[in-house]
Amino acid sequence: EIVVAPLSQPAPAFNLGGLAFDPMGHLIVTFDLDGAVTVRGDTYAADAASFVVAFERHGRIWSQELTSPAQGRIAAPVALGNDDVVIAGLFHDSVSIGDHPAVTSADTGLYVARLRARDGAAQWVDAFDDPEANDLLKPVVAASPAGRVVLTGTFDRSITLGGRTFTNADAGRDVFVAEIASDGAFRAAQQIPATSAFQ
Repeated sequence: EIVVAPLSQPAPAFNLGGLAFDPMGHLIVTFDLDGAVTVRGDTYAADAASFVVAFERHGRIWSQELTSPAQGRIAAPVALGNDDVVIAGLFHDSVSIGDHPAVTSADTGLYVARLRARDGAAQWVDAFDDPEANDLLKPVVAASPAGRVVLTGTFDRSITLGGRTFTNADAGRDVFVAEIASDGAFRAAQQIPATSAFQ
């Protein structure tokens, strides 16, 4: 059963990142919010923040607020085989996910994090720099049941992943693909040059 509740009035700036079901059937929701919204009796309020919320049939299990993210740039969540959740998105300057802060030396950064199934606590958080303040689009994240994470997105100038900077010399958007181990360790990254489909 999924219950969709009306938003509070006046309507806040609300952007849905995405939905996922974990193996236990819990619904995981990510969204960006500037204002306040009430869902099934629980109110979420923030000045430009992102949220990850886990629901069961009778209501909320846990929620996690991400402070200081780039508004409107949290991606859809991915549930792992043990019910842990992987999230990703963009942020400005810094972002705090529980007790795990992530900082970028550039104007904009890209984060990926693993949250614990039972309470949403962050297990690890990785951050990557966007040194030239690209107009990055919201990333896409995928994961294997064992927890290996693949992060992908597009960039139009340069991006640094795992200490390696990829540069796009053309006018179009190149694609990046990064692999992260189940413990959060960076594994590898690759750049895919733009084609006419990404111009």
